[in-house]
Amino acid sequence: MFLNNVRKFAMPLIFLLALLFAILLGGLLPVTVKSFFYTISLVIKECLVFILPLVIFALVYQSFSKLGINALKFLFLIIPLICRSNFANTSLSYLVGMSSIKLGAIAKIQVMQAELPVLLPLFSFKLPSIVFNDIALFSGIVCGIFSKLIRRSMDEKIAHFFDVFVKYFLKS
Repeated sequence: MFLNNVRKFAMPLIFLLALLFAILLGGLLPVTVKSFFYTISLVIKECLVFILPLVIFALVYQSFSKLGINALKFLFLIIPLICRSNFANTSLSYLVGMSSIKLGAIAKIQVMQAELPVLLPLFSFKLPSIVFNDIALFSGIVCGIFSKLIRRSMDEKIAHFFDVFVKYFLKS
């Protein structure tokens, strides 16, 4: 029972420990060690950004193929909600940004950043962007809706493959 609870919180605990380590002992580490960890984080980020369109396509395809005939109803319901959410987010960001400028917080942050030394990675590499995320999203929607036109068994196999892929990717 205790181990199951620990497993549920393993990732947040690891993140919290890494954050505490960086705050408490980060100033004591040599620059090369910091550069090494920075390089690792950039490599992980690059791999995640590279595979993200496939994950988006797989999740959206799987969801819309399971919805079947109700997919169009769901689509017409969710698009206005997404627009409202984006409008609210933009308005809130504008409000926070303008308030920060009026309070002078931006000038203080810029002065603090000017004093910090630059940390460079040990090496860098760039994976190509095969498909943009928005194209993967719309392709997943279209393919998921029209997947009912192909054989049902083939559609279920494709959806199952994407399900296994996404579960494997998100768990590892």
